[in-house]
Amino acid sequence: MLLTRRRRLPLFSALFATAVIVLVLLWDWNWFRPLVEHQASRALGRQVSLRHFDIDWSRQPLLIAEGIAIADPEGFAEGSQTGRVEALRVRVDLPGLFRGRLGLPEIEIDRADLDLHRSAQGSPNWQLPGTDDDPEKPSRFSPELGELRIEDSRLRFVDPKLKSDFSLRLRTLPAKDGGENTIRADIKGRYSDASIRGHVLGGSLLGLRDPASPYSMEATLAHGETQLDLKGSLLQPQSLGGAKLRLSLAGADMAALFPLLGVPLPSTPPYRLVGDLDYQPGIFGFRNFKGTVGGSDLAGTFRLEPFGAQPKLTAELSSQKVLLRDLSGFLGGSPQVAGEPVPAASDPDPKRLLPSVAINLPKLRAAEVDIRYAAQRIEGERMPLDDLQAHVRLTEGEYRFEPLSFGIGEGSIRVLMRLDGRAAQPKLDADLQFRRVDVSRLMAVTGGVFKGAGTIGGRAQLKAQGPSVSALMAGGNGEMQLFMHGGDLSALLVNLAGIDLGNSTLSLLGVPRRAKVRCMVSDFGLKDGLLDTRLFLIDTSEANLIGKGRLNFRDESLDWHLRTEPKRAGIGSLATPIRIGGSLSDPSVYPEPKALAGRGAIAAALGLFLTPLAALLPTIQLGLGEDHDCQALVAQVQQQAQQVVVAPTPR
Repeated sequence: MLLTRRRRLPLFSALFATAVIVLVLLWDWNWFRPLVEHQASRALGRQVSLRHFDIDWSRQPLLIAEGIAIADPEGFAEGSQTGRVEALRVRVDLPGLFRGRLGLPEIEIDRADLDLHRSAQGSPNWQLPGTDDDPEKPSRFSPELGELRIEDSRLRFVDPKLKSDFSLRLRTLPAKDGGENTIRADIKGRYSDASIRGHVLGGSLLGLRDPASPYSMEATLAHGETQLDLKGSLLQPQSLGGAKLRLSLAGADMAALFPLLGVPLPSTPPYRLVGDLDYQPGIFGFRNFKGTVGGSDLAGTFRLEPFGAQPKLTAELSSQKVLLRDLSGFLGGSPQVAGEPVPAASDPDPKRLLPSVAINLPKLRAAEVDIRYAAQRIEGERMPLDDLQAHVRLTEGEYRFEPLSFGIGEGSIRVLMRLDGRAAQPKLDADLQFRRVDVSRLMAVTGGVFKGAGTIGGRAQLKAQGPSVSALMAGGNGEMQLFMHGGDLSALLVNLAGIDLGNSTLSLLGVPRRAKVRCMVSDFGLKDGLLDTRLFLIDTSEANLIGKGRLNFRDESLDWHLRTEPKRAGIGSLATPIRIGGSLSDPSVYPEPKALAGRGAIAAALGLFLTPLAALLPTIQLGLGEDHDCQALVAQVQQQAQQVVVAPTPR
């Protein structure tokens, strides 16, 4: 009896479904190998070939590709390869795919050998078509990853531009004590012309995590003398989310972190910092860290944004106690390790005091930096400084102190500086202010050889352009005024200036110990690298001192004269000027081989100083405060100048 049409339809459907299932199970999917090669080549922008392709069908099909060869893109040497993979197995969540979500519960890579390098023209073979340099930009293709297994695989990275050649060996380690498998990556080679070595351990399951079972990881990395140790866990390893990581960072010099961070940092003595590492979209945070830099403590937070047009570093730092030698790199010098000699300078001309090494413009332009730093107490041998406040900014090649301020007793030294590195020749604009600086604190640096008291104030300004510090000073323009009132200076300092041999000997014995200072005024002008003395006058109870001369920053030569008018007779007194000559790196002091100076000549010189001295009174008051003795000096100089008898000019 023939089946009715209504009864035949389900039967035909069942037969068709059975035929499709049998076809799927028995079909040779390797016939689709050319299509897979074409799609992979199009996606990677280079030729991709397969030896074999298959699909193991189930509710979550397993895609199998064997003998994968990935050629380099166009522009590379013929026959060169980006890499080879012996086998790649990927399981796909088919039901999830129908819901618009791509899930890859299992990925297995067997004997991959990748070779990342540049072409002769400098193009990287790891750059894929249509990719963006910003890794934080949302991707159109964002799969959910599950378990990753890697067997006996290697990645080599060679880049002469970065002076780098290192290899990564990756493999999966079997589970222990019922846990999950572990992926280990070992790194060895050179990066940025320094040795790099270390390893990273992490769980094999990358996808959805149970909050009670976070993704554990640890890493140890050594780059040159820099050591990094990381240990903790992640709740969302694909996005570095839910981080609970402890980072220990140590090294010989923070400046060596530049290749790792892409941000220039000042030179420091050996350091060690320990804190919490976390990640927000596009931002790495090194928070609540504490540690030491040389003999100083350091605490605070670093915030690094590495994915913008330029890396950006923001920091809030503080110290309870800091040694000034540990800050020398921060201030532009070379840090010195306690108990070790100062390292030999790498300056092209070691005979010069000012460094002629070119300012590193690429580093100035490499990143943005914004650092605030506060030190509550500055310590060290015979240290005159009390505390420090600093705000340092580096933006688009422009380096600024906004400001840098040292506390000294009730006074301060304040620096405002801008170094513009955007042009081929850096431009410097600096303003240095002295406000009520305690002389006794400054004299403590001499270890008791010279003693003194009183207050110093003043200001220095500099505008210059040049490729190095020596070049900046050699062509610089500006001025400097320094003032002092009250207190006293070591009589030894005053008497030696006048070659008063007897009183110098008595001063060494402590008789007399001090010379009272009424007022000290100095005014220097800098033009095209020549620092001329416009006015130098010290009025003390022992003598009046008058200075005149020049410092040539072009060749660092000195030609300065100091004359003294003693106010009382001394044993073996030779009232003759002295001359300071030689160079900044090798100065010499000797008597001026000229006739002895007379009191009339000194008084005449004092009279000549009257006009510039009076003009400086407002600036003196700014640096010393309202209560100072320089007004009295102006009156005395005026009276003394009127007593000078000028001989008639002979006919």
